[in-house]
Amino acid sequence: MQIIYTDKTTPPVDKPAKRNGLQPQPDRGSLPFDSLSGAQFEFTGLVGERVEANVNNWLLRAPQANPGMLEMFRLRDRRPAPQLVPWAAEFVGKYLISAIQALRLTEDSRLQTQVSNVVAAFIATQAEDGYLGPFPKGIRLLKNWDLWGHYHALEALASRQRAILTPPRPSRRAAPSPG
Repeated sequence: MQIIYTDKTTPPVDKPAKRNGLQPQPDRGSLPFDSLSGAQFEFTGLVGERVEANVNNWLLRAPQANPGMLEMFRLRDRRPAPQLVPWAAEFVGKYLISAIQALRLTEDSRLQTQVSNVVAAFIATQAEDGYLGPFPKGIRLLKNWDLWGHYHALEALASRQRAILTPPRPSRRAAPSPG
C-alpha cells in the first residue's frame, strides 16, 4: 500500500514515477490516533456538567417530547401521505448515535433503558421488505434524503450492536489536574 503524500518539500524515499505531481510514499504504519475499541470515559468539571446536561435535558427527554421521531415510520403508507421534511428519516438515527456515544461517557442506566426502548420501537417499524424509512412505497429510496436516513439508522444500530458486544474497558478519567 502506498500513501500519496501532499507535502512536496519532503524528498521521496526512492524516485518512483510521479502521479499528478505528487510523490508516492511508503506506508509508514498505523496512525498514532487509532480508536480505542470499547473505551469508556468519565469527565468531570465543566465538560462533565455539559455531558450530564445533555443526557438529562435532551437524550432522556427527546423521544417522549417528540413521539413523531418514531411515529412517522409507523404511518409511512397512510393516505394521505404524511407531509415530512426531506430529511425526516435522519432524526431517529442521529438521536440514537448521540445517545449511544453518550453511554460511553456516562453508563447512565436511565439512558441505557431509553436507548434499548427506542431501538426496539424503531426495529419494530421496519417494513416487510426491510425498509427503515418514513416515506410511502412509491418514493422509497428514490426521493428526499432517504438514503441518508438509512445511513444514520444503520450506523446507529451497528453502533448499538458494537456497544453490546464490546466488553467494557477500564474507565479513563479526564479531570482537571490538582493544583
